[in-house]
Amino acid sequence: YTHVGGGFSAASFAVQLVRSALGPVEITIVEPREHLGRGLAYSATDPDHRLNAPLDIHWIDPRRPRELREWCESRNLLERDADCWTANGQVFLRRSDLGEYLSAQVERHESEDAECEQRERDGRHAQQAEHRRTREGAHRLTECEAHDFASSAAESNTKRPRFIS
Repeated sequence: YTHVGGGFSAASFAVQLVRSALGPVEITIVEPREHLGRGLAYSATDPDHRLNAPLDIHWIDPRRPRELREWCESRNLLERDADCWTANGQVFLRRSDLGEYLSAQVERHESEDAECEQRERDGRHAQQAEHRRTREGAHRLTECEAHDFASSAAESNTKRPRFIS
């Protein structure tokens, strides 16, 4: 499977696919940023940039709707960020905190065994990191970082019936 863009949708797609896979699965995510899951929206560094909806409606996997809250609680994030609470008790996280959570979830589903190689395709460069997940089978998550690599990846995968655009 190939996903162009490494933001929230890519993180959700990859995590749900790996969690539900019955056998080996290969996922390629094409993203120019260093951390998968953050995308542009959750790469914000300004602490005043907050989510535009409450904490409990943000989840990466519908089968685990409390996972984000539990992640926040395990890091004492809600106590350390007193400004996240509204008068009526709702929580609005910083965008960067959600980005950190998304990146952590993707990384959690990657293996510790990673190998990187530099490759060139039609004059375009891409950094590719292959991650093998061994705990629950031979899953592989591939991260591609390049500006023009997306079109090459899409072009080379259109003949595959599993290509998702």
